[in-house]
Amino acid sequence: MSIRGSLGVWSSFFRLRLLPTAWTNLATGWIAASSVGAERSAESLPLLLPALAAVSALYCFGMGANDWRDRSRDAVGAPHRPIPARLLSEAAARRGLLLSLVAFGSLLPLLPARCALPAGGALLAVLLYDFLVKDRAWLGPLAMGSVRVCVVLLGGTLAGAPEAALLPALLIGGHGLWVTRYSLEEEQARPRVLRCRARLVLLHSVLAAPLALHHDASTFGLPALLGWTLLVGLGVRAERERPSRPPGAFTFASLRRLFLLDGALHLTYNSPHSALLCLVAYLLSAPRSSRRARSRRAEGSPSPGGGSPGSGATAEPSAKEESAG
Repeated sequence: MSIRGSLGVWSSFFRLRLLPTAWTNLATGWIAASSVGAERSAESLPLLLPALAAVSALYCFGMGANDWRDRSRDAVGAPHRPIPARLLSEAAARRGLLLSLVAFGSLLPLLPARCALPAGGALLAVLLYDFLVKDRAWLGPLAMGSVRVCVVLLGGTLAGAPEAALLPALLIGGHGLWVTRYSLEEEQARPRVLRCRARLVLLHSVLAAPLALHHDASTFGLPALLGWTLLVGLGVRAERERPSRPPGAFTFASLRRLFLLDGALHLTYNSPHSALLCLVAYLLSAPRSSRRARSRRAEGSPSPGGGSPGSGATAEPSAKEESAG
């Protein structure tokens, strides 16, 4: 296998397309805490790099462990995944998991001791999700949401004010909880998926309102609240069941919207430059196949699957291909 092909296999195994969502979650906590403690946040700025590296290692471990645990199930339901497709041996997968876990543990001593609690909580939630409660109706989504909460709180703790990052952490963790819950409903073809979507929008609106109304230093609070609620609402409307779209399309799209949520929060805390980076990350995370299909439809050419332009028969990543489920 070529070097490029090997990198592609590992990228799929670790689901690296959505790795930057962990970075923007961490940055959200740091920016929220910085808004109330600028002096200490300036001291912690050099520590952002090892913190980003640590959450990257944890993300890779969690995603890889998810594939490892589901290798037998994927042999039937998702045979294109690296392990069942024999693109990655089980021994190599174990080495990759061990390396990512060792990297996470090696980076923690570079962070202040106060970061041990949120970092340890994130690791515990990952282990619980991947090896114990993933398929439980509520415990699985709760564990996945807790990972996101701990990552945001890690950023806040790094800047010395974790309490200032609590509300953004709950907003982002709640998003992760409902998307994971939706993914379970979607995989098992249950009828409650639309209810999950409606609750997701409600959750954003309820948790976001205090940020916009009570963060007095913010110039962008109310526009950010209106903006991200509108984006999520439009996303739900656009992602209604389409027979041509495979299972997992909404799950992946919802996980990508973490970039938009983080960007809106960055605006709320007067950080427009990092909000712009979140928007760029959102645009770059779009599946290449979808971008090509949209380009073909714009040019009026037929899709490779034989569908007519505008038929919506575009290739989307499945939940197992790109999502945390």
